[in-house]
Amino acid sequence: MNRSFVAALLLAAFFSQALLAQSVLARQPSVLTPDTAAPTAPIPAVDPALFASFPALDVTVPTKPPIWPPRLTPPDSNLMGLCRDITGPIRKPFGSPVYSPSREAEPSSLRGALELLAWAGTSTTHTTLRLEGRNSFRYVAAPIDPIDTEARPFRSGTTFEFMSARDVQGAQPPTAAIDRTLFSLYSPAKSTTLRGTVLMIPGMFGTPEGITESLAKRLREDGWAILRMWAHPARFTESMNVTIRADEPLDAQVAPWAAEIDQRAAETAYAAQAAFAHVFASRPELAPLPRISIGFSGGAMVMATVLAREPGAYSAAVMVGGGADFWLMNERSSYATFINALNVKYEGFSDVSQAKLDANQAYLDASTLDSFHTARHIGSTKVLLIHGKMDRAVPSPLGDVLWQRFNRPERWVRAAGHEDLFIKLLSEYDTVIDWIRTAAAPPPSP
Repeated sequence: MNRSFVAALLLAAFFSQALLAQSVLARQPSVLTPDTAAPTAPIPAVDPALFASFPALDVTVPTKPPIWPPRLTPPDSNLMGLCRDITGPIRKPFGSPVYSPSREAEPSSLRGALELLAWAGTSTTHTTLRLEGRNSFRYVAAPIDPIDTEARPFRSGTTFEFMSARDVQGAQPPTAAIDRTLFSLYSPAKSTTLRGTVLMIPGMFGTPEGITESLAKRLREDGWAILRMWAHPARFTESMNVTIRADEPLDAQVAPWAAEIDQRAAETAYAAQAAFAHVFASRPELAPLPRISIGFSGGAMVMATVLAREPGAYSAAVMVGGGADFWLMNERSSYATFINALNVKYEGFSDVSQAKLDANQAYLDASTLDSFHTARHIGSTKVLLIHGKMDRAVPSPLGDVLWQRFNRPERWVRAAGHEDLFIKLLSEYDTVIDWIRTAAAPPPSP
């Protein structure tokens, strides 16, 4: 069975059980006791017992301006792809792992790709489509079969798919590589004052789904529309098998893979930008109101790049369990084997540990869209980081790096690992929503 699919099942099961446990605890009578203890020292950002050997990064190095990779688009468009509404009754979207890169395109995807190429003006030059490759993970909104009388339609304001195409360099005949990202828009509760729109970007493979849904419900009750990205763009986890050899220049070997990681971060930003444009076209009353973004885990990792695509467009951003330096994160993450996106081998090195550090530095030198760099290009957006000091999935030292590259915004540090951090978040919704309200409020008049 595909490892990414197994990972998704395990993580979904974990967070579903956590949510159930929290709901049971919430029904128990609370006992309030006065807090008479003396103030304690702040929780350190990193547990030294877990991360004593973790390599230190120089967080003072100058940042680089983002270099946004091209897509097949009309010459006059600032959007990098096309959003297509999914019409008719649909089931709740579900994650679909890609086992084989040689599969045929389903009719709806083929129609969408042809629409995209026609919109971009390249329908006659790009004659071949390349779909997402092995280990990609795509969310699908499947139509309900009319004869299925038991099926319950999925309800949201609208569900739509963002599609982009990039030219495959050197391919003959000319080939367009397709990528897709699924969104749903939910309106706020009817009895509330409309406050704005919250973009929610989940962790890898759409997790933690239960926490995403419960926080979205609370936000809707508070007056926020929810723009839900069901998962990262499909190619975000597509497998890359990299071999670094001692007898070849390191920078030249790493640079193409750094460019591919930048492509994936860029695609997430392109999807978010186009999704908001699509929503505002159909719901113009939302356009002048604040935009907020919330990222969980993998969504928090790439959030800085989403913000840097439209500097200052978001009033505020909340990132739970995020970090910077995707290459080192993959090297050290406890989830790396499950996610299976970047597999690096080192051949011919007498000191592999040093080779790994050198390769990571070469990656940071080549990348411009890692959050290590884009954290300095978000404009006036206010940032809150929620951080676990014992996180080994998104290692805590790299969460600390992200905080420092953001110039040390507000941060809530928890004595928690990755999963515990999200379980604790269940009891902090009111505090998070209060922070969002305050951050989204316009400054007082002079």
